[in-house]
Amino acid sequence: MEDREKFIKDEVHKHYEDLNKLGFGDVFAIFLQGSQNYGMDEYTDEYKSDVDTKAIIVPSLDEILSSDRKPYSSVYVREDNSHIDIKDVRTMFEMFKKQNTSYIELLFTDYYIVNPKYQKFFDELMAMREDIARYNTNLHLTALCGSAHNKFLAMTHISPHSEEKIKKFGYDPKELHHLMRYLDLEQKYIKGCGYKECLTPSDPEFLMNVKKGKIYTSEEAIKVGQETDERIKELRDKNLITPDPINTETGDKLNSILRRILIYSLKSNLKNEEN
Repeated sequence: MEDREKFIKDEVHKHYEDLNKLGFGDVFAIFLQGSQNYGMDEYTDEYKSDVDTKAIIVPSLDEILSSDRKPYSSVYVREDNSHIDIKDVRTMFEMFKKQNTSYIELLFTDYYIVNPKYQKFFDELMAMREDIARYNTNLHLTALCGSAHNKFLAMTHISPHSEEKIKKFGYDPKELHHLMRYLDLEQKYIKGCGYKECLTPSDPEFLMNVKKGKIYTSEEAIKVGQETDERIKELRDKNLITPDPINTETGDKLNSILRRILIYSLKSNLKNEEN
């Protein structure tokens, strides 16, 4: 069986190559997203979880100056059905401030490719990743609560993605495992754990069995899902802080990095045009 780490690295590299083929020449970086980042992926001879990524691209001068063009944001579906979520650097930095864990996790993945052109800015971003994860703890807890509730609703909502699982189990076990993982993440976040630890499930073997539908009947799963959803809301409400705890210093640093990325890119492009 192929080495898991090599498999993931190779797939991320293929995604990076696809970005260049698609015409996204000025890529800032590409990051692994999803189950491999918290050890909930499946990797066997019979089945390997899809490798999905998020990519940051840097806009051109025309894209910045155009009043009728919104910053680029789109999902590219590859031939193997894996996804690349491609976002303008301006949009991605705003997503970091919105505190959704699916974006914060990118800063803690072990699998990424950075454009050497932007290495110094990337290093600055990584050096403050714990601060970014706690840029606004109220917003993080609220975003996590919203994501968790969506997972609870998705447990029994039939879609093309979930129809087969719901027919088999009476619910979607994958959504339940996400819901339970969010509770574990929230509890660690509230305790002040490092974000890498927050992302890593306390009992990955149990959660993997939940994900595979091996633990709960349909009736049990819906009850556990509802209790977990309510517990996440309860913890959020108990730990919200007044006034809103926005870390303005972190926000200013993010804005500074973004500004310098754009200036550096524009200067480089203008120099190339002159030549």
